[in-house]
Amino acid sequence: MIDKYNILDSISEMKSVVLELGVGNRKRISSAIGIDILDGECVDIVGDVAEVLKEIKDNSIDQVYSFHFLEHVDNHIEVVNEIIRVLKKNGLMDIVVPHFSNPFYYSDPTHKSKFGLFSFCYFAKSKIFSRTFPKYCQHPNALLVDVKLGFKSYRPYYFRHAFKKLLEIFFNSTRYFQELYEENFTWIFPCYEIRYKVKKK
Repeated sequence: MIDKYNILDSISEMKSVVLELGVGNRKRISSAIGIDILDGECVDIVGDVAEVLKEIKDNSIDQVYSFHFLEHVDNHIEVVNEIIRVLKKNGLMDIVVPHFSNPFYYSDPTHKSKFGLFSFCYFAKSKIFSRTFPKYCQHPNALLVDVKLGFKSYRPYYFRHAFKKLLEIFFNSTRYFQELYEENFTWIFPCYEIRYKVKKK
């Protein structure tokens, strides 16, 4: 692990701390501390994310964000548990990953975990879905506060992209429509990504 700016030693003195995991070559939150196993311009701490998180004290981080990262790790359950541990009370975990119906998911040999509408209900308590979930992975202080399905197509497929954005608005309009989509329409209209927001109580 390489802490390029000795950030880990000063986290407790920072007013607001945001981590961006698997930051790669682009920070989506400019003020975040970028963590990645590969070095780059946006990376502040180089190392395995799970190992870096273990170096951070309990209840010391305000927000943890990751974008299309968690599906690449071998031990995503351990990583999620570590994120919850380091978050402060009312801290936010904001995670974006490919939906399991995304056809591009299967093209990338580095993708190791699949995610669907209910995946984070196994890590956090949820009041947004009516069904119940096993509690063997659930953290007692974590609450799932939002889940959004994301639909899109890349240029030059503008018409296709516009159509998928309409699907996104419709299927995210209620939890019932989200569940209806995942049970009945995933392989007709594949979903590109899914975003989870979890708050620590």
